[in-house]
Amino acid sequence: MTQIEIVERFLDAFLARDADTAAGFVTEDFRLEAVPTSPQVLVGRDALCQVLREANLGFPRPLDGASHETGRCVSEGALVMQERVDRFRFEGHRLELRIASIFQFRDGVICSETDYFDMNSYVRMMASVGVELRAVG
Repeated sequence: MTQIEIVERFLDAFLARDADTAAGFVTEDFRLEAVPTSPQVLVGRDALCQVLREANLGFPRPLDGASHETGRCVSEGALVMQERVDRFRFEGHRLELRIASIFQFRDGVICSETDYFDMNSYVRMMASVGVELRAVG
């Protein structure tokens, strides 16, 4: 399996909140950072599993579904850089968030993911389903 295929399968599992499958694609010391929401950084495979088992990916109640569509994706050495659109179905709403991610690999699995997205777009998306966040700038 290529690194790009690993990223795709990891994201499928992540958005399906399939903790056991997602955990198989990451290192024990995996780090996930969403840059616009820093300094919040998820650290560790166990933390990833806990978030996927307990959280609603930031939504106030469980999602009806989620998926992603990959645009451009490049793999070079231990890095995969990807543009994608994450899509969420929540209580009759269809929501989208454009994300650029950098995945780093070690020993054939993902050791870190850094996500970049427009915080104001995220704030508007969450507000549309009743979650009030503070906009940036």
